[in-house]
Amino acid sequence: MSEQITQPAKNERVSRILEMLSEGKPRDKIADQFGYSTWKSLDIYMRRHGFSWDSQRQIYTQAVVEEPAKEEFKSPNVDVHPEDIVRLFNTGILGAREIAKKVGFLGHKEMATYMLRHGYVWSSTSLNYKNTNHSNSRYVLIAGRRIFLMKKSMLVPILY
Repeated sequence: MSEQITQPAKNERVSRILEMLSEGKPRDKIADQFGYSTWKSLDIYMRRHGFSWDSQRQIYTQAVVEEPAKEEFKSPNVDVHPEDIVRLFNTGILGAREIAKKVGFLGHKEMATYMLRHGYVWSSTSLNYKNTNHSNSRYVLIAGRRIFLMKKSMLVPILY
């Protein structure tokens, strides 16, 4: 019940902030008027209410959340073997982004996905990929950050 009472007040506050910005008031003055310590606090408030800052127009706009299209992974245009990528890392001259560009990937994340699908997992101790092809197992990338081994319907975290 209290959410229903405060919701119009929040909408009023958001509307007032947008109105003040359209009148040309700077964010730091608006933040001060609403009791925020800095314009960054105002920015956080607006983001929580679905707005993002448009730096060109100097106003908050409705944030559009675009879900990435779920496309099948495409290999790079250049035919590259995962061992070639491992050899490039072994030289120690190039970083992940440079190696990815050199072998034909759009970026290092695409290269990481490619290596993972070919059974290679990043080792932070050796700063290179390790071949971990196991029978009856599969590597799964979850949330773009953690790698788990799928064994007999169980997810086991990989520690490298």
